[in-house]
Amino acid sequence: MIEMSRAEILAKVFGLVGVLLFNVSAFFVFILKKESFVIPMLVGISFLSMTMLFIFIWKKDEINRRFQQVESGEEY
Repeated sequence: MIEMSRAEILAKVFGLVGVLLFNVSAFFVFILKKESFVIPMLVGISFLSMTMLFIFIWKKDEINRRFQQVESGEEY
C-alpha cells in the first residue's frame, strides 16, 4: 500500500470536495442564474484555500530546503 501523510490525504480530499463544490455551484449561479448556490460556491472556495494550507504542510520540508538553497546561493 502506498503510504501517504495525513496532510497529503487531507489536501487531496479538501481539493476534490472544493473543486466539485465550486464547479457545480458556479454552473448553477452563472449558467442557470440561481443565486441560492452562492453560499456553496463560497464554501468550495474555502475548501480550496484549506487545500493550499494542507499542501504547504505536506510539502514544507521541500519548501524549506529550496528557501535555504536560495538564501545560500546554491543552484537547485
